[in-house]
Amino acid sequence: MDSKVSFEDIQQEKAETNLKILITLLLYICCFVIPFTVVDLYFSYKDIKCLDIDYPPESSMNLKILLRINGYMYIFFMFYAVLIFCRLVDIFNNSIIMKISIIIKLIYNLTWSILSTIVFSKMFYICENELKTYITIRLLFLYIFILFSIKQIKNLLFTKTS
Repeated sequence: MDSKVSFEDIQQEKAETNLKILITLLLYICCFVIPFTVVDLYFSYKDIKCLDIDYPPESSMNLKILLRINGYMYIFFMFYAVLIFCRLVDIFNNSIIMKISIIIKLIYNLTWSILSTIVFSKMFYICENELKTYITIRLLFLYIFILFSIKQIKNLLFTKTS
């Protein structure tokens, strides 16, 4: 039995890992990103009174703006994912780009979820039931995703690259 690992074995393992990442990313986009993006943009352009209430009152921050920003940011995220799928952006061979992308996405999700939770908590009793249900589910999924992401990428971000 030869205990040496060949270059081809390493390349094959790396290709399998990259394929798993791409499949996971595709499933995440299809199951979560696209539906939430469509509904975020739907509610942000729909005339709903509670979405227009600024909180804090002297600011111009409201749920309509937060939903619209989130919808367009996720469209950008999907565009970036398409570039990765098409291999126009090769994040797998550049661990620095991968780590920066992950950190930016995580910081954005944390910021958006905290701001949305603060604004939504002040509007909870004013808004319609369908909107309350959607925002609650949206924030719940986002917090679960953030916790899962932190746990999963902790190993990726702090492992040594060769």
